[in-house]
Parts: sequence; C-alpha cells; structure tokens
Amino acid sequence: MNTVGTPAPATNYYALFGIEPAFVLDIQVLERAFRALQRMVHPDQFVGAAASAQRLALAEASLANEAYRTLKSPVERARHLLRLNHIDCDLDSARPSPAFLMRQMEYHEALAAAAGNAQALADFEDELAESTADMVAELARLLDEQRSYAEAAALVLHLQFFERLRVQLDAAFDRL
Repeated sequence: MNTVGTPAPATNYYALFGIEPAFVLDIQVLERAFRALQRMVHPDQFVGAAASAQRLALAEASLANEAYRTLKSPVERARHLLRLNHIDCDLDSARPSPAFLMRQMEYHEALAAAAGNAQALADFEDELAESTADMVAELARLLDEQRSYAEAAALVLHLQFFERLRVQLDAAFDRL
C-alpha cells in the first residue's frame, strides 16, 4: 500500500505485452502482442457477461490501448522506461540548460524565417528529421547500453521540444 504523497508504481507496459523492457523495440512484435491482448480483453468479447465483467474488460482494453500508444512512440517509450527506473522527466520539474534554451530560440527563429516558403520549410523539415533521428539513436544508446537514465531524461526533454516544433512545422505547411 502506498503512503500519502508516495506515487503509485508505474504499470509496466512491457510486462503487459510480455516484451522485455528496452528502448529499441521491434514494432511488429509490439503490434502482434497488442492484437493478441486486445482479442482477449476487447469489450465485444463480454457483451453477454455481467456488468462488472464488462467494466473490467473496458478498463483492460483501455489500458492495452494506452500501453500500445506509449510504447509505439519513441518519446513516450523513453519516458515510460525512465518512470520504470524511478526517473521523472516531467517538463514542469526540469530545468533546461541555457545552451538548449538558446538552441530552442534558434529553431523557432529558423522556422519563422522559413514560413511561407515551401522549399525553406522542406529544408527545415529535413534538418528537424535528422536531428530527431540522431537524438533517438542517442536515447537508444543511453537507455539500452549505458543505462544512463539522468542523461536520457534530459534528452527526452529535448525530443519533446522537437515534437512540439514538428507540430508547428506541420501548421506552417498547412498555411501554404
């Protein structure tokens, strides 16, 4: 039982699917495990069951959906691995380095300068994709090889910024 103020332990989504916890993940294995679990817990399987069984099936199906979405996303998968290792990488509690804050400003300025120009946006998109891929590769090294969770947590914050930047880039493309 948890005491007041002590967070509940994180549900291990890897265990839910019978997958070994690791950042590098075979998405096809995840999808097969998800489909198998969904076949067992999907609420349609419990249409004639008691109301309590239906509620339980709905809760289990929702948990499976949440676990699948989390493990499928590199950033969310990394956050989940960090939570399992008792590391919080919450944006509210993090203090980004001045160098990273400067880098954020530079990216925002570059995106603003590219707005309205399809080629400039495409070039920015390529640079963003390359930087993101580099960070994901570094996350794999930090989490799976070095087990350097504090460094990985800082990198997750950077990737979360890049995800938000990607949303802004997509909006800039939509405005063309």
